[in-house]
Amino acid sequence: MARKCTYKKCRSELPVLSKSDTWQSKGFCNVECMADHGLAKAREQAERKRKADEAGIKNRNKSFKKKVELGDIKKQKDLTQSEFNKWIKLEELYRCAITGAQPVCISCSKPWTPFINYDFAAGHYHSRGSRQDLALNSNNVYLQCNGYCNSGLSANKTGEGKTHGYLVGLQMRFGVKEAGLILEKLIPVRNFTYTGTDYERCRKWLAGRNRQLRKDLELFTDINQSL
Repeated sequence: MARKCTYKKCRSELPVLSKSDTWQSKGFCNVECMADHGLAKAREQAERKRKADEAGIKNRNKSFKKKVELGDIKKQKDLTQSEFNKWIKLEELYRCAITGAQPVCISCSKPWTPFINYDFAAGHYHSRGSRQDLALNSNNVYLQCNGYCNSGLSANKTGEGKTHGYLVGLQMRFGVKEAGLILEKLIPVRNFTYTGTDYERCRKWLAGRNRQLRKDLELFTDINQSL
């Protein structure tokens, strides 16, 4: 099979090899092809180096940006709280879906109908302002109507107007003894500090769980538009 010039833009058939023609011994049909090939290789190497440098800068910028974001504890906290609140609502919807129960406010039993009534939240028994250590504690958070009980009555613990209140709502849900045990778990104050990385790890778990809950809930209803 005839040999062809190594230079990609040429690829001419090489003449019979002559010991005196060094470019032929290197696989080129003439000295110009050998020179052009060398320049092309140099340009390719320069382009690879440029792309590698750009990738390195991009990765360093990305790493620095993430470091700055993780250093913004308030932002990390707010992002994680938002994911946590979605989780509380999705878990409640899933519990009701598999038991055939109606999702209701823990403090007044107002029914929640996804797609129709959006005024429901993850209501904290002990507010985040008073007990930061319980902000992400599922024993302290249940489904609650937002405008009236959660925001308007600051969780409506004891019952206002014709409502039964958060405490009785827990007893109705779990029984008096179990409700008492749940509240006992909330008494100790745990002083600890989350880092940005702690919030990020927690948020990743919550996001993964929420994806699974949404997928499971698709067996009952299209929940993706309700949260």
